Amino acid sequence: MKTRLQKLKHYFPLSLRGWIVYAAAMGLASLVCELLRQVSTSDVHVPLIFILVVLVVSLMTDGYFYGLLAALTSVFTVNVAFTFPYMKMDFSVYGYPLTFLTMAAVGLAVCTLATRVKEQEQLRLESEREKVRANLMRAVSHDLRTPLTSISGSISAVMEGGLDPEQQRELLEGAQQDADWLCRMVENLLSVTRIGDTATAGLHKQEEAVEEVLGAASSAPGIWSSITTSTRC
Repeated sequence: MKTRLQKLKHYFPLSLRGWIVYAAAMGLASLVCELLRQVSTSDVHVPLIFILVVLVVSLMTDGYFYGLLAALTSVFTVNVAFTFPYMKMDFSVYGYPLTFLTMAAVGLAVCTLATRVKEQEQLRLESEREKVRANLMRAVSHDLRTPLTSISGSISAVMEGGLDPEQQRELLEGAQQDADWLCRMVENLLSVTRIGDTATAGLHKQEEAVEEVLGAASSAPGIWSSITTSTRC
C-alpha cells in the first residue's frame, strides 16, 4: 500500500517541466492581456484568458499542483494587475469572489479529469505491454520447444540403437543444427534484453538505405541456415 507521502507525491508531483509550463503560460497570458489593455478599455477578456491558462496548465502537467497553482495565481494576477485600481489588492471589486471560485473550480475539475485520463491511459499501456509480453513468451516458448523436441527425439533414436552409422550421423547432424539454432535464438533474446535494460541510451542511430540493410542481413553468416532450420521446425 502506498504511504501518505507517496500518495501526496503522486497527486502533487513537482518537476522542472511543470514549472516551465506554468511560468510560460502565466507569462504569455500576462503579456497578451497587457497588449490588449493598450488597445482596448474593456477588461472582460482578462478572466477568460486566465481561465484558458488554467485549462492549458492542467492538461500539460501531471497531478493537481500546477493547475491549482495556476488557478490561484491567475485570480490574484487578474485582481492586482488587470483590474482597477491597478497594482492593488481589492477584494471588494464586484464579481471578484465569483471569478475566484470559478477559476479554482475550473482548475480542480480540469486537474481531476486530466489526472484520471492519464491514469487510465497508463493502465491501458501497461495492459497492452503485458499482452505483448505474454504473446512474445508464447511465441518464444513454441520456437524453443520445437527444436528441443527434435533434438530429444534424435538423441533417443541414436541411444536406442538399431540404426546404421549413416542414419545416426544424419540424426546427430540435425540435432547439432537445431542446437546451433537455439544458441542463436538465445543470443538474440539476450541482445534484446540488453537493449531494453539500457533504454537505448548507448545506441547511436543513423539513417541507412533499406537495400543496404537487407544486403548486409542476407550476407550474414548462418542467416540462411537459421531460416531453413526454423522453416523445417
